[in-house]
Amino acid sequence: MDAHTTDAEPSAAASQIDRDHREVLESLSAFRSAINLRRPVRELTEKLAGFVATIERHFASEEELMRSSHYQDAAAHAAQHQRLLEQLHSVKEEFASGAINPCGTLALFVEVWTRQHIERHDNRFVEYLTQEAPTDASAQWGGPPGFLEAAGPSWRATWK
Repeated sequence: MDAHTTDAEPSAAASQIDRDHREVLESLSAFRSAINLRRPVRELTEKLAGFVATIERHFASEEELMRSSHYQDAAAHAAQHQRLLEQLHSVKEEFASGAINPCGTLALFVEVWTRQHIERHDNRFVEYLTQEAPTDASAQWGGPPGFLEAAGPSWRATWK
C-alpha cells in the first residue's frame, strides 16, 4: 500500500475531512450565535455539548484516516487531539458548573482553538492525502508499466 493510499481514494478522504470541518464550524457558529443572542444557560450548555460531540466524531474519523493512510505524523496529531479534547472537556465542565460565564470571550476562545487546529494540523494532513500520486501508478495496482498512463491523463484526477 502506498503511503498515501487509504481504503477510500485520497480525494474522497480529503472530501470527508472537508465535510467534517464544515460540520464542526456550523456547530461552532451555533454556539457562538447562542452566546451572542444571550440565550439561556441551558441552551448554551446543550450547544457546547453538541460542539464537543461534533469535535469528538471528527477527531475519531480523522484518526482512522491517518492510520489507514499511514500518515507519518499520526501519533503526534492524535496526541494533539487528546490535549485539545482535555481542554475542551475542562471548559465544558467549568461552563456547566457556572465557573465560566457565557460571554464573547468564551466563544472566541473556542473559535480560535478550532480554527488554529484546522489550519495548523488538519490542513497538513489534507495536503499529505492530496499529494500527487507516483508517475507510474501501474506498479501500485500490479499492472504492466504504463498501463494506467496509456488510458490517458484523466486517471490522475482521482488522486487530486
